[in-house]
Amino acid sequence: MSNTYTLTGYTSELSANYHPPIDLDRRYGYSLGLIGFHTYHTIANVVEGNNKFYYNKDKIITIPIGAYEIADMEEYIKNALSTSNDIISLKPNNQTSKCEIKSTMEIDFRHEDSIGRMLGFSERLLEANKSTLRICR
Repeated sequence: MSNTYTLTGYTSELSANYHPPIDLDRRYGYSLGLIGFHTYHTIANVVEGNNKFYYNKDKIITIPIGAYEIADMEEYIKNALSTSNDIISLKPNNQTSKCEIKSTMEIDFRHEDSIGRMLGFSERLLEANKSTLRICR
């Protein structure tokens, strides 16, 4: 006998409670398998708690919650900076799974809610006008 259970949702976390619970007979062995995992870039990697971009000592860009590729992240930050003279480049290298940040501004990844850790950077201050390469996550 086999059973199929489907979990659906609109957040990055899925769970289900079954009532009555699923009773398994201890005399038999059981296997559990994942048949499919289907997403459409809808699992948010930018959420409350990692959606701030701190730069130039006291400036902050709040990035909306969502599912971002590196290029999308770069575009959002560039658009937010469009009224200033600050320049940023955030480029992935898909062969090495690393990304490179070049910027004319100081970037501060030391804040707990910084986007830095999601991008693979440790809690640190990146100096202006220096190229920095880190592993993308």
